[in-house]
Amino acid sequence: MKKIFLFFMLGILLLSFFTSATNIEKKSIINDGDVGADGVTEYWAALIAAGKYGPGLAPSRWLVNDTIGVKNSLLNYGWKKENIKHEASLIGLGVTRKKILNAIDWLELREDEDDVVLMFFSIHGYYQEDKYPFDELDGKDESIYPSYGSPITDDELGVLLNKFESKQIIVIFNACYAGGMIDGNMDLKGEGRVILTSSNADETSIGFYHGEHENSIFSYYLIEGLKGPADKNNDKNISVEEIFEYAAARTTSYANKQGHLQNPQIYDAYPTQENNDYELNIIDLEKKDRKREVDNVFLRLFDQFPLLKLLLKL
Repeated sequence: MKKIFLFFMLGILLLSFFTSATNIEKKSIINDGDVGADGVTEYWAALIAAGKYGPGLAPSRWLVNDTIGVKNSLLNYGWKKENIKHEASLIGLGVTRKKILNAIDWLELREDEDDVVLMFFSIHGYYQEDKYPFDELDGKDESIYPSYGSPITDDELGVLLNKFESKQIIVIFNACYAGGMIDGNMDLKGEGRVILTSSNADETSIGFYHGEHENSIFSYYLIEGLKGPADKNNDKNISVEEIFEYAAARTTSYANKQGHLQNPQIYDAYPTQENNDYELNIIDLEKKDRKREVDNVFLRLFDQFPLLKLLLKL
């Protein structure tokens, strides 16, 4: 009975505090979406880190850290946790071809034409002889390599993307030879897509070999940009194009200082290939400000009602 009374009093205190002691704007701190053509715009992501690496190549922990950094950035700015596919089966040495394809299917089954879809791969990349539909000018099909199983070619990924309804698709490859994903006549190209690659088709992608950071360099600067610095036009939104501009220049600069050639690439067909003057926003910086305001409310609540913590422990 005592506990019931205490919780009843706690409810009254909370109601009183939030209705009279705060002036917080009544906006959701999570991304509930914007009204679109057929309802609500949801934000979906699949984050994948895979690849086996030998001596002298990127440690797998860099790749895992890349996906963790991207996930944390998305969550900090309102993306829903349940809308982000990032789990043990998709990171590290146990990632198979089937698991990657299943993650893409997971996205395709949930998205619709109004949604924003992000696929982020920090993964081993290489190439093989071009196969049908023979669209590669250099005669090579670029591929991503799971930790186990056969590779997935750019042509296969393109077919999978064509099943999506969304016209706001972002695919980011942190991989060696990643530029080959967008150098063919077909590949992953399509209306409403923005594709970022960490390197050109004939370049490898490196990490911070001197221990400055435990990330791949392109992913590190991409994650850094997502925290706010990439907002070049100061509109409180960060677009995929702004992220690329921020990360690409810094990646090339760092790589050059290490005596390495690495030039990230972009394919931008948003909203269309003929008219890509608009930018595809994926981060609303004000969402973190609103979350910070709510956090501050609770801090002030605990200051005004010291017994609150005790009540919550009962």
